[in-house]
Amino acid sequence: MFDCYWWFEGPPSNRHVLRDIVTTWSTEYPQDELAGVFYENNRNELAKGGDFPGVYYWTRLRPHGLGVALGSGAALRDFQPCVYIGQNFTPILKNPAVKLTYIHDLMFLEHPEWFSFVERAYFRGMSLTARFADSIVTSSESEAKRIARHVSRPVDAVGLGLSSELTEITPTKSVAMRLGLVADSFILAVGRLNKRKNLGRAIDAARASGLVCKDFPLVVVGERDGRQSQLSESAREGIDRNEILFTGYIGDSELTWLYKNTRALVFVSFDEGFGMPPVEAAFFGTKSVVSDIPVFRETLQDNAVFVNPNNVQDISRGIRQVCDQPAMPIEPSWWQSKHSWEVSVSRIRHLAMTLAQERR
Repeated sequence: MFDCYWWFEGPPSNRHVLRDIVTTWSTEYPQDELAGVFYENNRNELAKGGDFPGVYYWTRLRPHGLGVALGSGAALRDFQPCVYIGQNFTPILKNPAVKLTYIHDLMFLEHPEWFSFVERAYFRGMSLTARFADSIVTSSESEAKRIARHVSRPVDAVGLGLSSELTEITPTKSVAMRLGLVADSFILAVGRLNKRKNLGRAIDAARASGLVCKDFPLVVVGERDGRQSQLSESAREGIDRNEILFTGYIGDSELTWLYKNTRALVFVSFDEGFGMPPVEAAFFGTKSVVSDIPVFRETLQDNAVFVNPNNVQDISRGIRQVCDQPAMPIEPSWWQSKHSWEVSVSRIRHLAMTLAQERR
């Protein structure tokens, strides 16, 4: 049984993870009977699409954390699964099912300054309910170590695959036409104007590289609004001169085109649980300039240029270095071993079945 709150709602990246795990599980292990716990207001979406490969159960409790912690109890009682797989939060009611929780990150515990009071209060439920889990899984070894520092439960890194919607879709040039972009004549950044994503320094470094101009802009996937106060005068000048372009919301087909046609990706966040954009860019043969933090050393190995995220000049050096290099497509065997949904789901299922057998 899966917590399926994110099947229709929540951040797009979380929807991709949930959908790809469930879809891969259904394909690879058709003998397993699957069930999903949805919110009742999603009945119409399920009736229209009906793309969940199993039976449905409902909860009315909101928000997501409360729905998992308490609202999933009735579904667990009625369906009596051998394994329940939650997202970030864990059911707290006693049940014979093995409870496996996928925690994406506990970054808020080590860097509370990056989050609002409301966010910290809500996220705290992840670590509090985790004590009711039989085991925790997460995406990377780096994040597994962080979670283990705060939660007294077993933690396993199972990896992540790439969104099938991104890798299998046909690229479209609509965003390029709207912004006047030419293939191989722009630099790409992905992120929001918040402290953790460090986008302000990325913009300053791109301008300091001497490469960015109106005909070779920095394209930021995201909205122009946000904490504009974090931008330097140089960054605001670049925006005014159309050297820095914000795409606003774009779909996967447009993002695919950007990944395939950019000269380089700049992703210099201060911390990540996994950090998908550089991994996605590498899939399309694009190298990235990334923060020299453990998770990127783990997920990208030598398929990136690593820089000090606090140093504009070092980021600028990395941008120039990557832009001078030819594209380097990644070997398929590397992806299969490092970033495959089949591998990730196999690890989750093996852990779940081992725990279920030990429970008997």
